[in-house]
Formats: sequence, structure tokens, C-alpha cells
Amino acid sequence: MKNANKAVSNRIGDESIEEKAAARILNLGLDLHYRQVTAGMQEDGGRIKPQGKMCYERFAHWVQKRLAEGWEIHSCYEAGASGYWLHRELVAKGVKNLVVTPKPMDKGGKKQKSDKRDGGAIVRCAGALSARPG
Repeated sequence: MKNANKAVSNRIGDESIEEKAAARILNLGLDLHYRQVTAGMQEDGGRIKPQGKMCYERFAHWVQKRLAEGWEIHSCYEAGASGYWLHRELVAKGVKNLVVTPKPMDKGGKKQKSDKRDGGAIVRCAGALSARPG
């Protein structure tokens, strides 16, 4: 009898470990420029924080490192002159990526559009991937 209970408790323990592993979601909001990317990030639904500016080579290395650590990465960036090369590269690495329509500047001039503000807003779009089934 004890062994049967132990097996059940181990299964429950295994499920909680799997749930924790599945919950490691890193949402990235990307603002692309000619030679660099500005990233905002949100770990496991926490607070959105700026990751900073990186050249594309360094960014690719940073993403690969996070994937190796076990993060499921959801990213998003605004469509623009840079095209879709980064989208294809991220998807090939296993990142779930969205390319969205650029957001216009706020009307009335209340808030000035900036890389940091764009990164934070775009992280929320990446978070939408987490909420989607499949």
C-alpha cells in the first residue's frame, strides 16, 4: 500500500515540476533599428523591464543563451523597413514571434514615442502569444 501512495505522490510532484518548467515564459518586445535592437522583457508574467540595446549578433547570442536555460520565448516587433529576416531567424531558433502593425504616435503629444516605451508596449503583444492556445 505504501508503494502505491508513493507513486501517486511522485506523479503529483512530477506534474508540479512540469508545470513550473512550462511556466518559464520570457516575453520580448523588440524595437528594431538599422544596426541594433532595443529589447524590453517580461519573465513569467512579472514586471516589464528594459533589457537594453544590442547589436543583432549579440542579441542572437542572448536569445540562444535564454533558450538553452529552458525559457520559452515569445517575441514581437513592429513591421518596418527591416523586413522579416529577424522573424525567420527567431522562428528557426524555436522562438514564437509576431510581427505587428506599427503603432502611431499618441495624439495630442501627451507621450513622446521612444524606444523604451515602444519596447514595453510591444512586450504586451508578445504576452498575447502566451495566452493563445497551442
